[in-house]
Amino acid sequence: MTTTNHDKSPRLQLSGRNIAGACLVVCGLLIIIWGGTLEPFNVTDPDFMSLAVSGLVLIAAGAYLATALPPAARVALIWLATLTSMLYLFILGMAVIVSLMSCVMIAGIAAWLTIRILR
Repeated sequence: MTTTNHDKSPRLQLSGRNIAGACLVVCGLLIIIWGGTLEPFNVTDPDFMSLAVSGLVLIAAGAYLATALPPAARVALIWLATLTSMLYLFILGMAVIVSLMSCVMIAGIAAWLTIRILR
């Protein structure tokens, strides 16, 4: 979101929602970095993926809150977190039907957030 100064020049509007979104993004990045230092980078390792998915979910939540980001970037981050979460569900080794039911719920939430952003 932009607003105008008294001299009619545009400037970035720094609202509480944008600040909260930026803080969540930074925390998500720190969790991913911390996970990379604790566990070797391996997308098939549940220990690393738990930290990576947690960080990506925080980044996606922060992107959803930060209205200063373009809508395409916000939607892309939400779907990146969604697809990574789905991958993580299958890495955990649960029953396939349980993983599929969880994937349906995660995709539904991501679709709902996407529609809210693109309106």
